Amino acid sequence: MNILAISTRIPAPGRKGDQVVAFYRLAHLVKRGYSVRLICFGDNCKPDDIDARTSLQALGIHVVLVKWSPFEAFLNLFRAIPNAGMPFQVALFKSRIFSAEVSTAVDSFKPDLLYCITIRVSQNIPIKRTGFAIDFIDSMVLNFSRRKDRGGFFEKFIYSLELSRLKKFEVNLANMSRCSFVVSELDRRAIGSEKIHVTPLGIDLNHFFKRDVVINDPVIVFSGNMSYQPNVDAVVWFLKNCWSKLKSENSNIRFIITGSNPHSKILELSFGDSNILVTGGVASIADVLRTAMIAVAPMQSGSGMQFKILEAMACGVPVVTTTLGLGDINASVGNDLFVSDTPDEFVQTIIELIEDFGLRQRVGESGHNFVFRGHSWSALNSIFENHLIESLHL
Repeated sequence: MNILAISTRIPAPGRKGDQVVAFYRLAHLVKRGYSVRLICFGDNCKPDDIDARTSLQALGIHVVLVKWSPFEAFLNLFRAIPNAGMPFQVALFKSRIFSAEVSTAVDSFKPDLLYCITIRVSQNIPIKRTGFAIDFIDSMVLNFSRRKDRGGFFEKFIYSLELSRLKKFEVNLANMSRCSFVVSELDRRAIGSEKIHVTPLGIDLNHFFKRDVVINDPVIVFSGNMSYQPNVDAVVWFLKNCWSKLKSENSNIRFIITGSNPHSKILELSFGDSNILVTGGVASIADVLRTAMIAVAPMQSGSGMQFKILEAMACGVPVVTTTLGLGDINASVGNDLFVSDTPDEFVQTIIELIEDFGLRQRVGESGHNFVFRGHSWSALNSIFENHLIESLHL
């Protein structure tokens, strides 16, 4: 079977969520004997994109990188203003060159199915010429709804405008597809199409494995792309509402904020505090996680399933998150991880974990076992593959 994948970003492990999901999905399909080609936005002169392209080609995936044009994106945004059915998120990535590459690939490669990674790139596919599957990853409607609730007047206006467009666009795209995917039931309900399958996030258990040392230093970690607004919201909330209370309880406590492109708000709040380390991008998030006593994910906005939670659990690190952060992760609260929604609850849970070695060991072990049982990429991608096959016979 021939699969033509298209994406706004080049798939790669250790990057943003859609890139990670796409990498492991495509790697699975190649391993299963499918012929896979990929067209995505990227830069043939950028080291990170070159490395990612090389890794994909080593798997047997033919990769075409198309450079994104800011000028064309601006024109598309302007043209989208009177079109109430076109989300600005999608207009940004409509590209004549990209569309031409896809059309050429459809003619020469003759794909059995076109696999579209996120809705942003969907306007570049010839919908009338070939069937397609859409991987939403998560619902932008749900994501933007939560961001709107936390925004100021101007942000609420912008998010409301985009939401009215996204609500129709997401469900219409799902209904036109052969099949579509999200990582959680909450996202499926937000979109509202019967063609959507829930396929949770997987974890690379060869990389995110349980540590074999005991951590005695009170080190807390937050991991993720630190320019992504829900991650910024989470860290800002934690620093403003919990951090000073934690330091008053334990002056030795340290907070590691790890992930690429830290936002200026985070840098400003952490500046001058020797107990806070903002790492920026690191070679291995897993290595950082294994140095921590506790992982936190105090999510206040966002959607989908949180890689950061599953990755920390896989490493045997006890996690404290919020109800929103837990989302659709079907873990046992109090056994596999902890959920706290108020600052006082969050602080109390962290202090209890710091002071109780047995509790940390028990929850870390239970969390690791939960991920090992239900979130391996191999098992979840087999389900994904079966849905693709079924869709070809509809």
